[in-house]
Amino acid sequence: MLSLLLRADEILHQRFNASRATDARALFTLAACIVVFGCAYGAVMGTFGGFSGERLWQVAYSASKVPLLFLATFSIAAPSFLVLNVLFGLRDDVPDVLRALLAAQAGVAIVLCSLAPVTAFWYFSSDDYHAAILFNG
Repeated sequence: MLSLLLRADEILHQRFNASRATDARALFTLAACIVVFGCAYGAVMGTFGGFSGERLWQVAYSASKVPLLFLATFSIAAPSFLVLNVLFGLRDDVPDVLRALLAAQAGVAIVLCSLAPVTAFWYFSSDDYHAAILFNG
């Protein structure tokens, strides 16, 4: 996971070049960051109430929901960005916009995963379910 995080840091700090063959690998790395770090935070979100019995299914379900949420927001945001690029005459920048959206979502997934210890601390120090829902917003 550390190597994935270091590779994501390298990708997020560089400017993409469409002519390079490594861009496909960089996009794959960003997508992997969304899945891995999104699943990690989702799993922590699902730990409210513990791990025993049927609660383990809740952890797995919550872990799968976060990357799916990122995919849904990407699916909603991408068409509007594409239309705006065409309207403003920036049709050639469409691949860059899609890469930027993917990089932004990878960054958000990494930040969410970094906040997982705070969420876990909140869950283990309180047993109020409504407060946990408010905490996750």
